[in-house]
Amino acid sequence: MKITTLDFLIDTDAVGILAKITLLVMEKKFTIVERSKEKSKCDKHYHLILSLAYNGEVLTDVIINSLIQELKAIAQVHEVLKTDLNNKNTLLIIGNNIAQKYPDIVGYLNDYTKKLDEDREENKAAILYEVGEMVGKKIAINHYKSLKTDNSIGKALKKIVIPVISPFALAKIIDNELHVSVCPFCMGLNSLKTTPQCDFLTGLISGLINTKQNVRVEEIRCRAQKNPACVFLVSKKYG
Repeated sequence: MKITTLDFLIDTDAVGILAKITLLVMEKKFTIVERSKEKSKCDKHYHLILSLAYNGEVLTDVIINSLIQELKAIAQVHEVLKTDLNNKNTLLIIGNNIAQKYPDIVGYLNDYTKKLDEDREENKAAILYEVGEMVGKKIAINHYKSLKTDNSIGKALKKIVIPVISPFALAKIIDNELHVSVCPFCMGLNSLKTTPQCDFLTGLISGLINTKQNVRVEEIRCRAQKNPACVFLVSKKYG
């Protein structure tokens, strides 16, 4: 899935602008997969950020540039810029979208991971961790905001983390460790890995617990390393 993210500068009083943009991108074989709206420095305009999936065979710069020029020709669209897929704004869009899809997040996350692989993204692990943390914070705020854990890591794991991941993972708690014996995020990796691979899940756990207390989450063993379970160590942060 090839994703391109575009940032539109649009008049605040524009009417039906999204419908016009959607019609044009569909004609060019694109589908809108993410969207967000942000304030501009000028009150007369706002930013519309769209992530587009290309449905054709090969996406080239010529196709993108042609699309951008036609989008710029739409009345009340003042600028269209191609943005970095993995900038902070786009990661926030992706994180919010995954959180909205919860608990059906595995398929979407797998598609996004493949996209990072296709782009040979060097910061893949950090990106997946950050997206996971965003998703965890969003879920915790939406579903566990009023829950008290008495500053206990074990209680936070039991009352928040286990219920959140139970729709797609099988896990148990041993001391301050979370042992995930069925983990969809490293399942099917063919070659033996030297480092743990569940960066999204590590970030997700961190986001879930850090809404309640200041902790560090680290995956110390992974099934991708031929271990019987993915093991996440949760410890207090000091200083």
